[in-house]
Amino acid sequence: MIQVSEVENRVSTDQSNVLIVEDNTGLLIAISALLKEEGFDVVSCTKPSEALPLIANDQFEVIIMDLDLPEMGGIQVFEKIQKMNVRAKVIIHTGKASLDSAKQAVSLGAYAYLEKLKNKIEDLVQEVHRASREHLIDKNLELENAVDERMIALQESEARYRDLFIRCHDPILMVSARGDILKVNTAAISLLEYTEEELLNMGIKDIFAIDFEAQRYIKLLYLSEFTKNVEIKYRKSNGERGICLISSSARRSVGHAEFEYQIILRDITERKNLEQMVLNISEHEKERFGQELHDDLGQILTGLSYHFPVIRKMIELGEKIPEEDLNKIEDLIKVSIDKAKRLSQGMYPAELKNSGLVAAVEELGVNTVKLFERSVEVECMEDIPTLDFSTNIHIFRIIQEAVTNAVKHTDASRIVVEVGYDESHDEIFAAVRDNGGGFDYENPIKKDSLGLKIMKHRANVIHGELSIQPTYDGSGTEVMVKLSASENSPNEDYLD
Repeated sequence: MIQVSEVENRVSTDQSNVLIVEDNTGLLIAISALLKEEGFDVVSCTKPSEALPLIANDQFEVIIMDLDLPEMGGIQVFEKIQKMNVRAKVIIHTGKASLDSAKQAVSLGAYAYLEKLKNKIEDLVQEVHRASREHLIDKNLELENAVDERMIALQESEARYRDLFIRCHDPILMVSARGDILKVNTAAISLLEYTEEELLNMGIKDIFAIDFEAQRYIKLLYLSEFTKNVEIKYRKSNGERGICLISSSARRSVGHAEFEYQIILRDITERKNLEQMVLNISEHEKERFGQELHDDLGQILTGLSYHFPVIRKMIELGEKIPEEDLNKIEDLIKVSIDKAKRLSQGMYPAELKNSGLVAAVEELGVNTVKLFERSVEVECMEDIPTLDFSTNIHIFRIIQEAVTNAVKHTDASRIVVEVGYDESHDEIFAAVRDNGGGFDYENPIKKDSLGLKIMKHRANVIHGELSIQPTYDGSGTEVMVKLSASENSPNEDYLD
């Protein structure tokens, strides 16, 4: 806090600007000369029309004004000054003093009211010094209040930032210019599995699993002061490695001169593992498809090829082809067509492209009944909002996986597939329910199974929500995916 005494001591070195509005030229020169000797910067005017534009710039600490002026009276000039909302101290210096004019001047906020005949010029100079000191005090108090308000605003902003920092779901670390970890939030502690105290005694380089990645990133950080989604491998306290995207930005906090770096980690270990699993599955499916073509369909076609030389020979000899042989060839061709159709549907659901999601789900139900001899009921609402093809693919694959799980991993005798639209929430939903005894939620092998991970990944791609829970009567499992009808476009992570 600036003390009054400190301001008074500085008056001699701080020049104040004084405006004199006086139509008596001799008196104007005398007052100006005396104030200049006292160290003031003086501007003088003889008319209000000259003075008012200067006053409007609010560059004077003190204004000395006569009441008896040409063009308009001093009280009128004072009223105009008040409307300008300037901070100058106004001293009335008049030769026509009256009680009424004094009252008016005081009501308008005059700093002092002096009579030319009664008060000496020295008295006027003393009032100018006093007014200048008070103006300086007011100005410093105003600046101090502005600084206080700014500091309070900054502290409030810092408090809000700290709250967001702590509550944020993404792991965040605050790092000094030297690379020391200064702060960590709960999410960072959870991801890296160190205690807060351990992390605060580490540097940012210590969380990197690979040294050259740490060196490269720190160099990049200092050069650019901003990074976005740089992929790195991190290390947990137990030595386990993961993969994350790291982004950073430089910032200054209250009371700190040096930059600090806010570093945000986004763990993508599961996504990367899943992407690799999907690639492995793709290769496995290609291998399986090739084997089925060779071992199954290939054998049938080979069998067909043995019949044709015999038939050709019989035709050449003019012999009649036995009905039994023709029926056998026809049966083999039908079996070949059926197997080719099933193989192609496994790779790509053509009905989905041709007729839409509902038709593809209905065909899935029919094929499941034929293949596995289970009861499958398909219940689909009419007027379901149209989704783009890639979204339909993901919904269909989730339904297909859930039906396959119900057939292979439970004793379900009845499977119900439902596809509908909840208009009140603008949600499309697809559910598969069975009576196969339920899902073991505590079994870590089942919880982390590849099929479940892929279903969750597909739901995430279409911005949906996947849930697996017991059916309402407890007899089996319900797998349901919900998604917004208005947000039906998959993101760039689309994998199929």
